[in-house]
Amino acid sequence: MNSRKCKDCKQTKDITSFYKDKTVSDGVDKRCKECEALRSIHRKQEQRTRHLRLKYNMTLEEYDDLLQDQDGVCAICYHVNPDGSPLVVDHNHDDIEARGLLCRACNVGLGHFKDSVLYLQGAINYLEERGQQNDG
Repeated sequence: MNSRKCKDCKQTKDITSFYKDKTVSDGVDKRCKECEALRSIHRKQEQRTRHLRLKYNMTLEEYDDLLQDQDGVCAICYHVNPDGSPLVVDHNHDDIEARGLLCRACNVGLGHFKDSVLYLQGAINYLEERGQQNDG
């Protein structure tokens, strides 16, 4: 058996176009690698949509609109996540209202400063007093 018919696209393809699967009798997945990749993308998008809705009461379209308004970059440092992962939703911890999209570093930074303008201003003063010149 050098070929198999994909369960999804119904195309007959060479057996190398399928992943191995020890849980089935012949040891070959029922979906081709291309269809499995499409399923994975779709599944991740569904999970992201569900996460945004449940955690932030936000649709994927609203996220995309916010991302476009920010030109696709972090609202603080104007960069993207180095690993290419999506920007995270920064939110007010009192009412979960979205404030913007941040890279992971800026989001963690705000968290360490407890979202306190006083603490952040103290950090700015500290850097300014010691002659910090690096603006990123």
